[in-house]
Amino acid sequence: MRSAAKARRAAFRERGGEPTVLRGGSPLCPNLGFTLIELLVVIAIMSLLMALLLPALKEARQSARSLQCMSNLRQIGIAAVAYSLENNGKVPLSGGFLPDGSSHPYYAWPGMLEVYVSGKPFDATVAEVNSKVFLCPADKPDNDYYRATGYLNVNNISYGIHITLFSDADSQRGGGVSLTRLPNPSQAFYIADHFKADPLQGLDVSATVGQWDAPGFGMMGSYHRRANLLYFDGHVENQDPALLRAININQPPWCQQELREAIEYVR
Repeated sequence: MRSAAKARRAAFRERGGEPTVLRGGSPLCPNLGFTLIELLVVIAIMSLLMALLLPALKEARQSARSLQCMSNLRQIGIAAVAYSLENNGKVPLSGGFLPDGSSHPYYAWPGMLEVYVSGKPFDATVAEVNSKVFLCPADKPDNDYYRATGYLNVNNISYGIHITLFSDADSQRGGGVSLTRLPNPSQAFYIADHFKADPLQGLDVSATVGQWDAPGFGMMGSYHRRANLLYFDGHVENQDPALLRAININQPPWCQQELREAIEYVR
């Protein structure tokens, strides 16, 4: 047997081949092992690739959340237009009054739009909406509450309405900005990412930027310190809240004076 094996190896060499010999001395099995250095090189390359890819993945995730937030605002804008068509062209206001002008502590603009978004009427006795369109994907605590209950308290929604729409108490009582009287609807913002501090509540965005550090008055700027703004004509823009602080309140996108002049009061 040994002489036959030697003869086969000799014939193989004569044809120009060499048998593969492992460290163990066997010519029959390929070498499937790695040295320690080879393993360390592979690990180093994988670590480098992870370091390069993680920021890109984070950027993609942030962009996806921002796009979802912008989609939410567009849906809210469509609902707001539907509300205005059924309410003499006027916009929904912040809160505190029912459509007939009577006072109610829990009735706010998300409740006014709820039926146009989800098809379900707002229950003012519980002050909660059941449409996730009012919830920004960056608001993780509120997302957890929504997943657990299916509802979102109106004070904890992710978006704030322009404070000028309800800065006059009389405008709450059956009044409000009339879209037909608004001269530049594509320049004035309507609803924006909402900044929430402690406590996490509030429904409005103030044109007086000095109030922005107070809970519930500023823009969120969750996406690389930029915020999404819905304008009265329905388009959505991504802007830097820091730059908006420097803009005069009567200039776009605040347009406070134009909004005040567009308010119609029902006496």
